[in-house]
Amino acid sequence: MKKLFLFSVAALAFCACSSDEVVSENKPTYEPKEISFSPLNKVNTRAAVQGTTFPISNTMEVRAYQTLPTAGAGDYFEKTTFSYQYLNGAVDATNNPSYWGGNTPRYWPLGAASLNFFAVSGAGVTASDITIADALASAAVSYKTTGNTSASTYSSTTQSDIMYAFGRQSVGVSGNTLTFPAVDMVFKHALALIKFQVKAGNAASEAITITSIVVNGAKYTGSLSLTNNAPVTATSGDVTTTVSWTPDGVVDNVTVNNSAIGALDDTDFKPADGGAEGSWACAMIVPGTGNGISNFVINYTLNGKAYSYTYNPSLANTVAGTVYTYKITMTLHEIQISPTVTEWTGTPSDVAIP
Repeated sequence: MKKLFLFSVAALAFCACSSDEVVSENKPTYEPKEISFSPLNKVNTRAAVQGTTFPISNTMEVRAYQTLPTAGAGDYFEKTTFSYQYLNGAVDATNNPSYWGGNTPRYWPLGAASLNFFAVSGAGVTASDITIADALASAAVSYKTTGNTSASTYSSTTQSDIMYAFGRQSVGVSGNTLTFPAVDMVFKHALALIKFQVKAGNAASEAITITSIVVNGAKYTGSLSLTNNAPVTATSGDVTTTVSWTPDGVVDNVTVNNSAIGALDDTDFKPADGGAEGSWACAMIVPGTGNGISNFVINYTLNGKAYSYTYNPSLANTVAGTVYTYKITMTLHEIQISPTVTEWTGTPSDVAIP
């Protein structure tokens, strides 16, 4: 939203003979400043976001509400897609990206003002699937990615890490100087994460190779409602967001990304805690009471033969933004033989020698 502000310029002019001399001039050099974001996640890669760095390929849907000055309080701009913007508008190896800005640029007021922001982000979730209420108090996400309705098409690599954030920021005023800070947004995860790490229990167990880990009985798609606990007009204080999911159904055999496991190591768990982006062996599921997993199956090979092991965890309920990590140690047990000898059998023959 672009707004034009006109400022009066006061000049003091003194006449001296036939010339005019400008002694002083008050010319505020205010220019429209684009609203930008500095997002951090607390966690468009189509996998779980790792660490605290917001992926540069992610976009976010943002809506803003003006709280101050109260005379102009109300919606400041409608839902807008913000994406990573590159310096000079170019994307190349030598041009460092700089900030998240609106695909339709949004600008700060040229004066003292405070804005509330609410944002939702999710790779693979289109902008039309995200609605943010006019009052900015809530948001809804329809998480029904095309093709993710059957076990044969849904996998960890097609999942979307849906995140949300609330933030406040103000135009700074000091004398005739205005400052326009970036809006810090701490994103939180709306899904629950089931994570696996596997290790060999001894050197001999390094002969085991994991071929897949399959999560059964979890819910993966549905509709999400996000509701903030503070009125949209609030100008300070913490804001918590209630996460409420309505699941669509159940997909019983989602295979996690197990390429980072493979042959086991008896020293370290695989994948490591801080691996490369997308290297986790994990599955994001719809959280809630009664929304957990029924079991997971570890498929592996040993001595050229395929085997599987089913584990039944007590995980009926899950919480949004929580990671449930299963650190699995697989130990081969040596085959030991305890030999005994069968007694000789037979019928004795009595022989009498005269």
